[in-house]
Amino acid sequence: MPRRWIPILMALSTAACATATARPARPDTPALAKERPPVEVARARPPEPVPPPARPAATRADDGPLTAKIDAATPAGRSAALRLTEEGRLKLARGETDRAIELLERSISVDARVPYTYFFLAKAHAEAGHRELAHRFLDRAQQKLAGEPYWRSEVDGLRGKLLSEEGKSAAAEAAYRRALEAWPGNRAAAEALTASSRRGKESP
Repeated sequence: MPRRWIPILMALSTAACATATARPARPDTPALAKERPPVEVARARPPEPVPPPARPAATRADDGPLTAKIDAATPAGRSAALRLTEEGRLKLARGETDRAIELLERSISVDARVPYTYFFLAKAHAEAGHRELAHRFLDRAQQKLAGEPYWRSEVDGLRGKLLSEEGKSAAAEAAYRRALEAWPGNRAAAEALTASSRRGKESP
């Protein structure tokens, strides 16, 4: 055998031995773990809405003269507005609707913060047949008298009367019920609700 083949044969023999004795290399990447189903996170239920506290009913009537609300600490403008409102209320009770509206509008121009003026203006406009204005002033009165149960009852009672005259019996009954909840002594609302219920039973 020619000598030049000897180194080549020795190299091949060494390579074959190294391949046979070498351990197989471990894969660098670990085996993929089995996918687990996603864990469903329990969601906390939102808290139940807390109902607003029931408004207290009036324990007594507040139907005395509005001038009785004037004392030494009452500002001059409010005192004048209360006097004008009381005068307008008396004119309205006597059937002098136009004069009552005039006085009540003057009261608002003096002090627009007096809440009772808006109720009597609504009542005056209702008696004058100005229904849209009556509802508008009732809305203002409802906002301003929300914290006074007796007057809130008066507002809802007048609202029920207007709605009943407009043929909206269901809405009228709801208004009368609110009036009685605020002031159980509201006789006009109680009588109107009884009459409405009687008519409902008599209708076919």
